[in-house]
Amino acid sequence: MRRFRITFIVTIFVLLIIGLFYFMANNNYYKPGENGTYKLKIGQEFYVKLYENPSTGYSNCWLNENAVTCVEKVRKNNTTGLNSKLGYIGAGGDLIVTFKAIKKGIDTVKIGSCPLGREAKKCEDYNTKNTQIDNEFYITVE
Repeated sequence: MRRFRITFIVTIFVLLIIGLFYFMANNNYYKPGENGTYKLKIGQEFYVKLYENPSTGYSNCWLNENAVTCVEKVRKNNTTGLNSKLGYIGAGGDLIVTFKAIKKGIDTVKIGSCPLGREAKKCEDYNTKNTQIDNEFYITVE
């Protein structure tokens, strides 16, 4: 009976750890078509995590960067996914973009998937008029 309790407690502990890891890994993760809302104070940072696979020739770009005045991009990191780490060719990963609130106001950050590979273009070549918006993040800075 005592062995059963120990096994039960260890099993519950492992499941809690797995659940916590899953929650942390998927926190602020947005799929195409999903949007988010953020309320910030000046100086606060927030990040969004998007799936990206550079082998497709497409990249996530901030389409209205020049029009947004309340936040600025402070970091952009790419992380490889598990399949890529296991050696699968063409496997994607995550793009994590960190923003910082710099001025009071209300803005919307618009992200779209843009073809960069073969055409040798840059994200700056795309905007909300020539590219479909995949994600919108509504930001209020107080």
